[in-house]
Amino acid sequence: MAEVGVVPWKKHSFVVGPNGHLFKCELGIHDIREAVGVLAEPTITTKMKKRLPVVSTGSKAHAWEAFNPFDRELCSTCQFVPICKSGCPKKVMEGSEQFMSGTCEYWDTNFVQMVHEAYAGSK
Repeated sequence: MAEVGVVPWKKHSFVVGPNGHLFKCELGIHDIREAVGVLAEPTITTKMKKRLPVVSTGSKAHAWEAFNPFDRELCSTCQFVPICKSGCPKKVMEGSEQFMSGTCEYWDTNFVQMVHEAYAGSK
């Protein structure tokens, strides 16, 4: 089964902005400071390899690469973290406690019903 989910969870997936800037999340595309890289001008070598060259912008790219939902104490012991992966990585990195508590509440409240509905639908 193919992995599904938002772009940040996929190592080689990016949202490309109108000026060639690369973002790990569409929520940050309006802010150039959120860019993790930029598409460079193609060279003979990259044209031959049929790849677009990417120039990393440094710290933002490293923050996304280093993100691990298990680093958050509450998530490290949660039974739902393999499913929710801490929710929205951008919101977690921004420290949005309101978002994070809402994510926990959502899974605590809805998981059992979701499993029952999925099971009933598979019959």
